[in-house]
Amino acid sequence: MLEPMHLARIDVINFRGIAELHLHLEDETTVCFGENAWGKTSLVEALQSTLGARPLTEADFHRLANDRSTIAQRMAITLECAGEPPEALKPVCWRDGEGGLRLRLQWSGRRLDRARARFQRRFLGADGRALELPAEQVEALADLVVRRHPLHVFRELRLADGMLAPTFAPEVAVSEDPARAVGRVFERLLSVPHQVHPGELARGLQALNQLAEQRPELFQSATGEAKAGLRRASDMADAPLGMQDGRSLADLARQAGAGMRQVALLALVGAMLKAEAAAPREPGAVPLLVLEDPEAHLHPIQLAIAWSLISQLPAQRLVTTAHGALLASVPTRSFRRLVRRAHHTAVFPDPEAPRLSGDHARRVAFHVRTHNADSLFARVWLLVEGETEAWLLPELGRVSGLAFPLEGIRCVAFAQSGLKPLILFADRLGIPWHVVADGDEAGDRYAAKVRSLLQGRPEKAHLTVLPHRDLEHHLWHSGYADTFRRAAGPVFREAPPEVAIPKGLKARSKPGMALEVAEEAGRRGPRGVPALLRRCFTTLRRLSERP
Repeated sequence: MLEPMHLARIDVINFRGIAELHLHLEDETTVCFGENAWGKTSLVEALQSTLGARPLTEADFHRLANDRSTIAQRMAITLECAGEPPEALKPVCWRDGEGGLRLRLQWSGRRLDRARARFQRRFLGADGRALELPAEQVEALADLVVRRHPLHVFRELRLADGMLAPTFAPEVAVSEDPARAVGRVFERLLSVPHQVHPGELARGLQALNQLAEQRPELFQSATGEAKAGLRRASDMADAPLGMQDGRSLADLARQAGAGMRQVALLALVGAMLKAEAAAPREPGAVPLLVLEDPEAHLHPIQLAIAWSLISQLPAQRLVTTAHGALLASVPTRSFRRLVRRAHHTAVFPDPEAPRLSGDHARRVAFHVRTHNADSLFARVWLLVEGETEAWLLPELGRVSGLAFPLEGIRCVAFAQSGLKPLILFADRLGIPWHVVADGDEAGDRYAAKVRSLLQGRPEKAHLTVLPHRDLEHHLWHSGYADTFRRAAGPVFREAPPEVAIPKGLKARSKPGMALEVAEEAGRRGPRGVPALLRRCFTTLRRLSERP
């Protein structure tokens, strides 16, 4: 069976805060993340101006500064759809390199004088040129495209813990139409969640049950499978944090009781029914669900509940987030890391870039996506071998005037995961990286691996090799011998490094010794930080500031 036509790409030129953005979308879920300035709000408004009811105006043209002379003269928002279209749309479709059908619908605008602007819709061919069609046909077919991709935007998801607590008891109409009842209770949950009486909520859930029988298409899993809990080994590596328990949306809708999942499902279905009432859904339509930062008002448990439902809804989903657990619950193919550049917004990964091997994906899933998920939001990765470096280098950086958290620099240990998977993953997401390697035999191997993965990039921007066997010995030879000897004890006051360092580490532990060195460095100030590490921190600052 051929897949219905879905939104495959959106191109935005000179619209509000976006100078240029080209975003490929997955047919199920696309998750966008990046710093606040990448244009999230503008992207949502672009979708609302094309698939929603938001009108385009002269104020929507991109401007570089608060000066009319910097306002762009032209703008364009282009939606590209892929899949099997209805018969009426086939005249404006073309075949891609793989033989699939696609269409491009563009909203283009031109600024006129006196703060006026002119906008038009047009279909584009494979070469990007406008198709020669009568204006009436363009408008009719464009309206059909919009109807087949109804837009639902969720800006705030709220699941109040006290929404089941009664405050007053409104009358409940038992003969009410199920869709109307669900919609009415949804409005109450949205506006005054703490004032929804249990009887009213019970009626809403009863209506949800009836609606599951009358409108099964609203509850059909997006995957078309009832076995949402069945996860293969490859699924676990690709989306390590599974948020499904095997129950389908229809099962939940028919289940008795008033658990948080049923209430959340009622709210989601109510929102879709509300949008559907405003713009009736075309048969065979593929809704587009846009969720802006769903974690903003939800406890992590509530977020897991909401996402377990949203991920099953029969709709295409576009999510913006700054939550590591949410990223760990979706396949890596869904990732879109967006970075604001001087004249465009860069999107990673490149759709043509090769994917990680199964083994590399598994290592990244465990060591980064599950146990170090916040590193996905970093500007720079400092790849270090182990615990000592992860404790000590951020502190030495702070003494040198480089606060890692404020500059978006994150230490990521590679000893257990291996260096290559992390570098390949960072490159795929466009995250700059730098490796600190020891001067021993293992460090030589790590340095050789880095050099093999540079792909023409300058070595000094990505690799620092210590001139001594490890960081402790480098610090010893950089003026911290007395710190290690004090930790080792009075007996080792004159001991050489081969004796004093192991004794100090045994007495204090590696993290404890790292903190003692950091404390001593804080007393000495920036000049107390070894020169090689100061140069490393300068490199990290440049990487974090790279446009």
